[in-house]
Order: sequence, then structure tokens, then C-alpha cells
Amino acid sequence: MRKEVYDVLKFWASKGIDGFRLDAFQFAAKDITFPKLPKGYEKQVIRYHAMKPQIHDYLKEMLQEVFSKYNLMTVAEGAGNSFAALVDKDRKELNMAYHFDAIDLGKATGTLNLAEFKRIYSRWDSAFAQQGWLSIYLANHDNARMVSRFGNDSEEFRVPSSKMLTTFIMTMRGTPYYYYYGDELGMTNIRFTSIDQYRDIETLGKIGRAHV
Repeated sequence: MRKEVYDVLKFWASKGIDGFRLDAFQFAAKDITFPKLPKGYEKQVIRYHAMKPQIHDYLKEMLQEVFSKYNLMTVAEGAGNSFAALVDKDRKELNMAYHFDAIDLGKATGTLNLAEFKRIYSRWDSAFAQQGWLSIYLANHDNARMVSRFGNDSEEFRVPSSKMLTTFIMTMRGTPYYYYYGDELGMTNIRFTSIDQYRDIETLGKIGRAHV
């Protein structure tokens, strides 16, 4: 299977693309002894399933087979404190990685804890001060629009909120990312009140099947 993955990577690399984003790569290595896990482990998926030691062996092999033969940029998802090892320059595995520590901020309460926000981003900024490199982002396709979640998306404050948030990701240590198209324009969350208002083909198809 790994050889098949390398063939896919080579195909696109030979087309001249600039790099690869390794989605959910923190779970690429599995414990094939399938040990019995404690009750409630599914609520701590990262602790029990992410960043297994073999992941570094896979990356070294991927580097040898593909990445070292092309002029590519590589970025991967990481998890837990050990994900910094993915971008340790002495390992020569990946160019950069990004964390998920802030991705759930405010979801449970609907209110952003600014002190917690500052603590998380300050911690990772310090962690990469001397070694490795990380990605800086505030939103992605699994979450609300950046300006709606972290700013004020009213007509009066949408633009200054968007500029403030962009200033943040552009001035932090790391490579800034807009993972969700439209955030760079200050787009806001949708205002639909009914699923029937969607004009997305896939969504309409699901609605139609649900009515059958």
C-alpha cells in the first residue's frame, strides 16, 4: 500500500505541483497488535492512536522514495506535544506541521476564552522558537468562518475584525494559512434558517433522498 501511495505522489510531483498536505497523517502509523484499550478511550483518540513511533519510519521512507527527488513543500497535521518531532530539521522529515489545540475553543460554550487562546498560541510559538516550523491558521473547512468565530461579523465590524485576525496570523511565528477559501476576503457564516434554502447539489441530493 505504501508503494501505491508513493506512485500517486510521484504522479503529481512529476506534474510540477508545489507540495503536499498530508491529511490526518498523525494517525498513519497503527499499533497492529491491537491492544485492549481502557474504557472511554474513544474520547481520547489522539492519546491512544496518534503519533505512533513508526510514523517517523514511514516519513523517512517517503522522503527517500519521493520527497527528496522533487522540489516540494510538505505540511502535515500533528497531534499532542510530540508532533514537533515531525519538523525537527535534524530528522529531515517534513517542512511544517500544524496543531489542533485551538480548534475547539469556544465551541462548547459559544464564547471565546481569550486567555486560553493566548496561552495556546504562545505555547506553540515558544516551542518552535529554536527548532522546526509550524503553520498558523484560525479556521478550516470543519469550522465556522474565521471572522464569525473569532471576530464580529456584523456590517459595522466585519472588515476591521477580518483585518485584525489576518494581522494576527501574518505576524505570528510560522507560515500563515487560510485553510478555508473566503476567509482572506472576510467572508462570514451563512445566514440560512432552513436546509431547503441551500443550493448545493450534494445537499439537495441528500434532501431529495430523505424525502423518498
